[in-house]
Amino acid sequence: MGLYDEILKVNLEIDRATAREVVNIIRGIIPSRARILLLSHTGSRAFGWSWYNYDYDIHGLIACDRYWDWMHLGKPPFDINIYEVSHLLDIDLVYRHGEVIMNLSNPFYLDPEFPFKELMRLVTPDFFSEHMLVSQINFFKTFKQPRAALHAYRLAIVPIHFMKKGRMELNVFKAAKSLKLKLRGLVLCRNLYIARHIGLNRFSLTGEEYEMVLNELNRLHSMFVEVKKKRSDVKWDEGKYREFRDKVVSTFY
Repeated sequence: MGLYDEILKVNLEIDRATAREVVNIIRGIIPSRARILLLSHTGSRAFGWSWYNYDYDIHGLIACDRYWDWMHLGKPPFDINIYEVSHLLDIDLVYRHGEVIMNLSNPFYLDPEFPFKELMRLVTPDFFSEHMLVSQINFFKTFKQPRAALHAYRLAIVPIHFMKKGRMELNVFKAAKSLKLKLRGLVLCRNLYIARHIGLNRFSLTGEEYEMVLNELNRLHSMFVEVKKKRSDVKWDEGKYREFRDKVVSTFY
């Protein structure tokens, strides 16, 4: 059996009934003139390292002129963040906010007229920040927490997978398997993070385990830099961005 197979048997994805509930919650709050464009499942469930009783993190886009730029809905078991689409068009794409794009990249609801594939074709290596990865590794060095390590793994593995495979995969275990990466520290940190649910009696790393995890993260950091350098010829296409922006504006406003 492969290193990640037992973890990948745990299905934490959003089901149809839950997806409908999320859509109904949002429709019950936004104005009648608003249009839901995209709802994406993200957070620890989508990343593959939480448990069945953890909440659902949802990020989405609506089109609603003269409405709030961003809103957060905390309604257990949901943690919902919704952006008006102009935020994506005029801020997140312009300033290459890779975290936002990753959070929007796993849709379970799409307006049939929203050009999602065109959005993802705009993503270039400069959306993925080495600074964010280094900062998260340093955060792990300071606090030595499994959860901090998990986010560092994510900030390396998801971009590496996208740059090498050409598609976003938020589940770090699926991405690592696809990349043929054997990361025992990743599995360990996941198990410690959900220890009480799988019968483990401790929640923190030993000194030896910490060194193993840090070595894996440092290797992933080097791999991130190498892969991004190899893809340095892939540049932001201002023309395609303008076409995408004009298409969204003309369709939804």
